[in-house]
Amino acid sequence: MIVIDKGIFNSKKIFMNPFLKFETGGNYRAYSYLYFTIHHPDQDYQCSIFVFKENNEEPPYIRWRMGNDVSKTMTPVKELSCMIGDNENSEYLDNQFAPKDRDNDIESFQWCKKQGLVWYTLKNGDTYRLVGPQQKSH
Repeated sequence: MIVIDKGIFNSKKIFMNPFLKFETGGNYRAYSYLYFTIHHPDQDYQCSIFVFKENNEEPPYIRWRMGNDVSKTMTPVKELSCMIGDNENSEYLDNQFAPKDRDNDIESFQWCKKQGLVWYTLKNGDTYRLVGPQQKSH
């Protein structure tokens, strides 16, 4: 896993972004993101975890992309310490920059607040764990 970019923005004042306001109808407040690539000898998977808060009345939400699959819904961050992404809560994104071989797509993964990406499984059944030996495996 190679981290490409990460960032945090948190405005203490009301920050009006006219482009975002046009798209969402709300005031933009805060966001954080992590863009990373999972590298395999035969292909790479472009991935991202995005946490955002649109206004002070709503809790922060998380959205994700793992290769060709993106989250269907926004999950409130406070409701999870770890999340599983799989076919149940994702949809296929036909992306020109993502691998086209659906047989090798990422089928499922676990992301935890404290550890980050813990494991992922490809459609061919291969599972990769990214947590050190101090963590218990499933």
